[in-house]
Amino acid sequence: MTGANIFAFDGFRPVIHESAFIHPNATVTGNVIIGRDVYVGPGAAIRG
Repeated sequence: MTGANIFAFDGFRPVIHESAFIHPNATVTGNVIIGRDVYVGPGAAIRG
C-alpha cells in the first residue's frame, strides 16, 4: 500500500485492512472501508 493516495475528507479517514492492496495510482478518500484481501487497481477512485 506504500505510495497510495489515501486522504481524509469531512473528518473521515479510510480504514484499510492490512492485507488489502491499493495500487499507487489509485485514490481512496473519506468514509471508506477496504476489507481483507481487497485489490484496488490503477486509476481507481473510491470516495465515501
